[in-house]
Order: sequence, then structure tokens, then C-alpha cells
Amino acid sequence: MLSQEYLANPRMSQSKLKRILDGIEEFKWHLDNPTEPTEAMKLGTAVHLLLLQPEQSHHVVEMPKVDGRTTAGKLAKQEFEAALTESHIALSPEAYEKAHAMAASVRSNSDAMQILNSCESFEEEHYFSYQGIDFKAQTDGLGSNFVLDVKTTRCENKEFKIKNEILNNGYHFQAATYLQATGKKHYYIIFVRNEPPYATFPVKLSGEVIEEGRYLLDDACVLYKNCLQSNPEFKADNKLKVI
Repeated sequence: MLSQEYLANPRMSQSKLKRILDGIEEFKWHLDNPTEPTEAMKLGTAVHLLLLQPEQSHHVVEMPKVDGRTTAGKLAKQEFEAALTESHIALSPEAYEKAHAMAASVRSNSDAMQILNSCESFEEEHYFSYQGIDFKAQTDGLGSNFVLDVKTTRCENKEFKIKNEILNNGYHFQAATYLQATGKKHYYIIFVRNEPPYATFPVKLSGEVIEEGRYLLDDACVLYKNCLQSNPEFKADNKLKVI
């Protein structure tokens, strides 16, 4: 789970920078309008915590089932919310059950657990510079020569669908950034589906996919630095284009 210190640090993150590949306007809007955590994001954070920081699993809490139309129900909800802190992840009863089922699925997968058990650290923060840009990154897991990422997904366990999931979501961009941050060589992703039966399938990114991610990372860095030099307010170029 990301610390408040990490969130407050103004350094660039891979999740922000890769949006510049969709256009300056898109990049600038997301810089100015940080999104609130969605229910899907909360679920993913909960699964991460249950798997990678089980000693903090008590921070994943189940919201009470109450009738919000009654005085007693409203009062119970207010008391529950008043007891929450920034470290808590409050989930609906359905999401709470799902998070634990997804974590259990990963634990039952021998290949996934072999990777997890080979990790030497979890949720480690990194601060580094690349291409003249100050970055921050938080890795899910680190082994002697690999980075581990845990992803929740709706993707089915089929090779072409998994590859499309990686490319379409820029997970290879993230891999290139995190390998640069850590100096590691290999990159594993443990996917766990967020729909029953919560299938788990670990994946090792090929050198070709990582190299494609590194190419996009370098391209994004060039675009960002050019913007800082010639367009510091990141104004969008909406003029007529001839393509």
C-alpha cells in the first residue's frame, strides 16, 4: 500500500508519464485531475495487502450490512466511517469476500507461490533519475534478479489475451521503468482474475516485450522533456493535422 510520503512526493511516476503517449492534453488533464480510488482499485489494493503484507491484513475491513433508510442504520454507518483511518481499506461485504478468495487463489498456485517465496522484499519504494527525469516507483516484490508485479484482471488465461492485456494497459512500460529503477533483469506478473473461480496465472515478460516497453518509456521521456522546454503549460496542439 502506498505511503502518504510516497504519494506526496512530486516525482514522476510511470502511471502518469505513460499517459503522455496518448497526447499532451490527456497527460495534462490527468496531472491536474487526480482520480479518486475506484471500487476496483480498492479491491486490487486489498488483494495486494493480503498477499504481500499479511501482517497488515487487519487494515482490510468489511463494511457493515445496514439499512441506510433507518436511523439505526445511518448511525451504524456513521460510527463505522468515523473509526476508519487512512490506512484502512473499506470494502463492501461482497468485495471483502472476493478479495480474500482472490488472495487464496494465488496462495494455491504453486508457480505463483514459488515466485512470491523467492522475493526478498515487498512494497519497496524507489527514487531514481532516468533520461534527466526524477522518478518514483514502488515495486510489489523484489527477488535477487527480478521484479514482481501482482495484477487483478478480467482477462482469461489465454496467451494472446494475456499479451493484449499487457500491451493495452502499458504493463511493459511499467516493467521497463521498474527494471530501470532496480537494476534487475527479469519481470514477473502474477495475474489473478476478479471473477469466479478467481484463476491465477503467473507470467514472465520476454526480453522482446520489455524492450518494446523501454522504447515507449524513452519516447515518453523525450516528449515530456520537450514539453518542459517549449510548452511548459502543456497546452494541447489542437490545430489541423495533415497525416
